[in-house]
Amino acid sequence: MQKDPASTCVALDDVGLKTRGWKDRGGSDYGCTSPYKDIGPGYPLPNNLAFYAEGEKRSVKLVKLVLNVNKPEHAKTGHEALFRAAEILSKNATGQPLSKTLKTALLSGKRVKEKLGNSNITVIRDKWPTGLGYEVKIVFE
Repeated sequence: MQKDPASTCVALDDVGLKTRGWKDRGGSDYGCTSPYKDIGPGYPLPNNLAFYAEGEKRSVKLVKLVLNVNKPEHAKTGHEALFRAAEILSKNATGQPLSKTLKTALLSGKRVKEKLGNSNITVIRDKWPTGLGYEVKIVFE
């Protein structure tokens, strides 16, 4: 996957995942990130979602969405927000909608790896060592 940084960094602005633009992180590493967007209720930490893009000065090599499920009792809302953002990101990154397999993985938090267009896409779920929550990522490379 090689995409234009300017269009990639604004791909999720409409769903509240606005980045601060493509930035030099030192050396040949560049990227853009959104602040975490709270999804649903929760104290002290609600579930939240963030967007990341990484690459070189003139091209994006990887994009990902990260859902932190701090309140498992409200996980469904978080997974739905992750799915909606991933649908937009898939069209931006690959030019294609998500497959049924990827949709199911995002909504259920199951691990899956698939090729879509020229991109490798992975959905990963990591349970936190505390046992109090988990993280679900979708990565486009």
